[in-house]
Amino acid sequence: MTLLINIGTAFSVFILSVIILSTNYKTIWPAPNFITHSATFDFVFADIAKHSFVANPIDIEYAYKSSPIATISYQLVNHSDELQRHQSILERQSNLHHLLHIPPWALVPDRIASASGNVDDLSQIFQSLSNKQKTTLAVLSDLIEVIPTESILEAHMQRLNAAQKYWIKNMTQELFNASQTIFAYQFTNYAEEITQWVQNSENSNEYLRMLFERTRGWPLLYNPSITQQLSHLDHHYRSLCQQILDSSSASRDNDVMGMEQCVLFLDGILPWMPDKSPTLSTMWPTYYDVDVDALKRIHGINSPYTLVVKQKRKPSGELLHYVSAKGDERHQVEWFNEEHHLRATNLAFVRRIRIQIKRIASILKNSVTLSSEMEHEDEMAAFWASLEAEEEDGPRPSDRHIEQLPDLFKDYVKTYAQELEKGQFDKILDMDLSQNDDDKNNEIFIHGLPSMAVFNDGGIKRAWCFILGVIDTELIPHKRALQNTQQQTALDQIDLASIQSAIKRALQQTQQQTALDQIDLASIQSAHHAAHNIELEIVGVWPYAVAGYLRTITPEVATYTYPPFADAQKTYGKQRSVILLDVMDKLYVNNMRQIGIQRLHDNDDAKLITLQSTLKYRTNWLALQHRYFHNRDEYGVQHTLPQALFIRVMAWIGCLEEDGDGEEKVATTQSQYGCLLSGVMYHVLEGFNRDDRSSLLFLAMLEEESLLTWHKKEDNGKDVMRIVNVSQLQEKLQTTPKIWNEWQRKYFNGNVEHAVNELLDVWMKDTDKMKIYKRCIRHVSKYSVVRRPGEDTFALSA
Repeated sequence: MTLLINIGTAFSVFILSVIILSTNYKTIWPAPNFITHSATFDFVFADIAKHSFVANPIDIEYAYKSSPIATISYQLVNHSDELQRHQSILERQSNLHHLLHIPPWALVPDRIASASGNVDDLSQIFQSLSNKQKTTLAVLSDLIEVIPTESILEAHMQRLNAAQKYWIKNMTQELFNASQTIFAYQFTNYAEEITQWVQNSENSNEYLRMLFERTRGWPLLYNPSITQQLSHLDHHYRSLCQQILDSSSASRDNDVMGMEQCVLFLDGILPWMPDKSPTLSTMWPTYYDVDVDALKRIHGINSPYTLVVKQKRKPSGELLHYVSAKGDERHQVEWFNEEHHLRATNLAFVRRIRIQIKRIASILKNSVTLSSEMEHEDEMAAFWASLEAEEEDGPRPSDRHIEQLPDLFKDYVKTYAQELEKGQFDKILDMDLSQNDDDKNNEIFIHGLPSMAVFNDGGIKRAWCFILGVIDTELIPHKRALQNTQQQTALDQIDLASIQSAIKRALQQTQQQTALDQIDLASIQSAHHAAHNIELEIVGVWPYAVAGYLRTITPEVATYTYPPFADAQKTYGKQRSVILLDVMDKLYVNNMRQIGIQRLHDNDDAKLITLQSTLKYRTNWLALQHRYFHNRDEYGVQHTLPQALFIRVMAWIGCLEEDGDGEEKVATTQSQYGCLLSGVMYHVLEGFNRDDRSSLLFLAMLEEESLLTWHKKEDNGKDVMRIVNVSQLQEKLQTTPKIWNEWQRKYFNGNVEHAVNELLDVWMKDTDKMKIYKRCIRHVSKYSVVRRPGEDTFALSA
């Protein structure tokens, strides 16, 4: 009987296949071998059918009861009741269909119930959609400036010995590709299929391949780690789209793109545009109705390092554990919650991710293990043994090179590889945060962990990040975070007290109390800014490669702080801010110096704007923010405008911290003034190129206090700025003893939010002034990324 049923089913499928294959639908679907039932795709498709074919609009009826709707990531994170209901409907309807289940000829009938046009009309719509997307990507490739860093990095790698250089150059490609793949798996269930389609489909294109290699489908400009950018994402999308629309020229009327279509293309750059909010990721089930607070209380489910699926019944037998070969270690790597029917699995034991984890672990272990010490069953041993000492891309790690690597570095890499394979991410995080504490191991920086809370889940899960590069202890002296939190580190001294001391020295008032001492810090802070014992380490790194979530961000960010506060409390008791020196140098300092040459009253002063002066200001800022205004990394929490302004102003005043005598004093004054100039130019870029209101308010305050003024040059009438110099700032502080009380009352207190907003709004309404500032940055690309030697190594087929 079972056999007859199977034969009957097969015959029915055959008859249905013949009927469907007799249609022309199979000739028009430029989709990959899998697709989502995407209401967003339907919205764009219907919009093109209705508006791009004006002479003969096409009415389309869809196979789904819900109406097509534009659903994009920055809307979904607003958590409104309407959007949440819509999201739940979409995610239950947007089921992924793979080629193994539904053949490509069934996809269009499965989506479209009826249409007023014929098959050729539908084909034209698809072609119009393809042309518009390709136009968007082509213009985008021109608007996003890609800056190579090979030359500057090569200079900094000279401080390494030959073995260290060979290790970095030869390990990076595999580590980079594996890290990109892990992040892609966190983002979509069909990472491999998408990659194959983007690389090889005739309906893909070189622009899509180039962008996908970098972002793996993450929405462009979408950076949840920067609350300011997230809250203004609609503005960012429309601003970029306006440039795209101004630059694009369509040869046919039906290929002319509208603003809404362009915004959707940027947000869901892949042709099929899945509805699921990209920040929700595959770390959670497709749809579930458990609120964030409840999830945070469920053991295992609430781990930053697990992937959660829905499962009706508890797995039979014991939950999965890792057990070492000798049986001396045993770690639980699976959890099940019967109330909500959720099963969580450690990322390192999710099959598709484990393949990449094992690859990273094997590569790292074998890169620091002598051939005589390798286990015979090691699958990589034969591979390493077969490699020649010299190849076109340089020597591979040999015993001779491995012997020259520092012992501490080799021990760290081996232990990291072992713990990674076990999925012991908390232990790895402890190791990571202490990896460069010893002066004998402070040259190479390696970080590969799920460490960024950017998914749309209230900050529970972590996205994979990877950095490999050279530490620069000259630009940023190595600050060692002590485990004893009662002791002050050198970094801790960059605080209000040191700034007070510096001003006293500068004003020769060492016996007197400055007005700065009278600041009521509590009136500026929020309740959650109470004292904490989490230390901060600032590390400057010249990256050879960056991968995972950090690789997706456009435009690039220069500072990456990890782990989140809650993770730091559980582990080493320390957070680390990594300053990506190539981004800071290429995207900030070079542009800041150019603005100085063009717009400073004495353009020779622009030479004082250096990477070191900029780092002085930025490290002041990071240390002050961490110590006095730490937001505890709560999801979506940001500083108020008065708080953000206070941090920036205090970091700027902190430029006076240095001291000296004689010739040293001259050099010190120049260094101090370079720091002041860098602080101003940094906020010109952040304010007008990245639309940061806190930076704009900083500039407005400086102008309000006459610390920054604009004049016209007598010889050519050019608008130039004068920034208060060191002696003038010291004099202002000295002759106005109550200046800090006045500034606190006007700008910093918790009750002046409305006043500072009004100050900023009035300042920005000065159209002539705004034109001057915008002319300052006209040479600066708004959307810039860097390309490092160890990145973009993934082979893309034409």
